Amino acid sequence: MSNLQKISWIGPGKVGRTLGRALKQAGYQVGAVVHRKKEAAKAAVEFIGAGTPGTDLLASLDSESIHFITANDDSIPSLVKEIDTKGPASLEGHYFYHTSGALSSSVFDALKKKKAETGSIHPLQVFADPAKALETLPGIYYAIEGSDKAMELAIQMVDKLQGKLLLIPTGRKILYHVAGVFAANYLTVLVQLAMSVMEEIGESPEDAYQAMLPLMVSALQNIEEFGTEGALTGPISRGDTKTVKDHVAALQQLRPEILRAYQVLGEEAAEMSLRGGKISVEKAREFLKILSQSDES
Repeated sequence: MSNLQKISWIGPGKVGRTLGRALKQAGYQVGAVVHRKKEAAKAAVEFIGAGTPGTDLLASLDSESIHFITANDDSIPSLVKEIDTKGPASLEGHYFYHTSGALSSSVFDALKKKKAETGSIHPLQVFADPAKALETLPGIYYAIEGSDKAMELAIQMVDKLQGKLLLIPTGRKILYHVAGVFAANYLTVLVQLAMSVMEEIGESPEDAYQAMLPLMVSALQNIEEFGTEGALTGPISRGDTKTVKDHVAALQQLRPEILRAYQVLGEEAAEMSLRGGKISVEKAREFLKILSQSDES
């Protein structure tokens, strides 16, 4: 396995470019960099700092090597099918990985039948900008799963990237992805909802964001120090039923989806506050009644 040092990149978008450059810097060689658009392949090679750009998927299947398919989730099955139907009869010695958070290594089953080692390596990070993402890679977690040999090699690569490991059961990987959506995507949605409410009282999006930013940062810091239940603050954790009633009344004047989000999150906040010993059972029931009534109004 130690001789498997050349990596080909198939469909190198933001994630592929970032990992490609990081692994190159960690000592891995770069082989074919394949994209359906030649200009995109060239741009990826330029960012990675090595590799041979091209549009021929099968050209990446050279001698024993590692292949990363970093295209979008919907494209992966068709790429696998093309490799299966048009590629070599045996893929022994080849290692195939994808970086999808939702798909498991089972998407490679056809290649596994040809004796390929298969797995997935999902960096638990946002990749809005590859250059910025590259700076924050050291220390992040990587969720890995797959065949035994693929897992062994994945562990080596994550170690070279100075990352940490999350071992995910192959059959339940979709739930891991749901958790990531809540932690990153829906956190962004919550920030947008907060800003939209601030705009209702006349604040600009820029001022609203700057006003809320210290609050959000301190909340994350408190979660790190005290855990979610210990860090929870606000009217529900304090038992302020009147404040929540006033919130509901005010939100009924805004878009109904904002009220629905407040209701769902408020119910969970009541459960957390109850588990954390911040409110009584009676108070939790009172909050749930207020929030459910808001749904009926």
